[in-house]
Amino acid sequence: MSQRLLPRRSLGSWLESRFVWLLLIAATVLLLARLDNIYLWQDEAETALLSQRLGTYGLPLAFDGRNLIRQAPKDVQYTSDYVWVYHPWLPFFLTALSFSLLGATTFAARLPYALAGLATVLLLYQSTRRHLRDQRVAMLASTFLLLCVPFLLHARQCKYFPFAALFTVATLDAYLLLLEKEEARRALPYFVLAGFCLFQSNFGAFVPMIAALGAHFLLSGRQWDDVRRIGLAVGILALLVVPWAIYLQAWARGRFAFDVYRFVGHLVHYGVYITGWVFPLPLLLAFAYGYARARRRRALEPRQVSAVQSSSRDHAPLPVSNLHLDVLQLYCATRSAADGLSGVDGGQSPGAFSAAWLCTDRLAGHNERLACLPVCGASHQRVQMGFPSTSPLPG
Repeated sequence: MSQRLLPRRSLGSWLESRFVWLLLIAATVLLLARLDNIYLWQDEAETALLSQRLGTYGLPLAFDGRNLIRQAPKDVQYTSDYVWVYHPWLPFFLTALSFSLLGATTFAARLPYALAGLATVLLLYQSTRRHLRDQRVAMLASTFLLLCVPFLLHARQCKYFPFAALFTVATLDAYLLLLEKEEARRALPYFVLAGFCLFQSNFGAFVPMIAALGAHFLLSGRQWDDVRRIGLAVGILALLVVPWAIYLQAWARGRFAFDVYRFVGHLVHYGVYITGWVFPLPLLLAFAYGYARARRRRALEPRQVSAVQSSSRDHAPLPVSNLHLDVLQLYCATRSAADGLSGVDGGQSPGAFSAAWLCTDRLAGHNERLACLPVCGASHQRVQMGFPSTSPLPG
């Protein structure tokens, strides 16, 4: 049996040691191949023309004396002197740079966006591995993103989509680093830069992202030092963002007043997109089932508790925020539901994953440093605890 498992383990080790290069090669092929295969469509052409005028006149002009660019008559898309304010300008600058280096071609128009998509995949892998301390989770996350067809299609377009994705991941990564005192010095400029670039990519993505991080920070019971660090970073970011938000009329998306009906319509629109493409409803139901089942199985057997405690003594403390613990809790609950639904748990897997969930839940409640991380074992009959996982639970 061990001889049959050895090649599989060797293959796994080989894959883990070279995964970044494999990911880079696959992303390069999927994102950069044949970018000029088809002409720019309407929104892409709008971005390309505004970028071209930015390179010529120094501003993204809607009217260059010959042609006028408009989207919808009701929207205020440009100022009285025809400066475009309907979108933030970072994509225009990067596209103009590509035109200056490669010429005004279809390939040059789409290249910065494809590169941003590639950077998003790599940053997601690196950030997930750094914060969750589990390479397998990072490998799965980046692979799923790279193989997501809507992501590939949007990342290969001359439109703000991949920049919004890239700087969303970067802002979250910087925020998590800010919560760690030893990383705060380099994380502060990282957070400010990532947040500002996210705003300049798409302020519709910037607002909910900052709101979500703010809600997490307020609900996680941080210390005064954390409040000062986050407050300083957010204050600097606000000084950079607010003037641009006023100039671009970001509060109303190019309109004179905030439109409640349009806002609610967009919420429904995005809800349909999320449940249809990103997080399908059947998976959400299975996720909720696993989470509820884990909540009901909070009472652990003494044998399982002692195993978790003994494993935590064998590993060095690892700083993890409540956000990480929430992810781990849901991951364990989902895995428990998956094993239960498939009928291959052998009668022990749901309880073991519930034990892992309870371990992280208690640590999150006390806002302590995580001393052990739940890591899935190699079989359905045994679960290994700690990082790196070295010893299975007894029995």
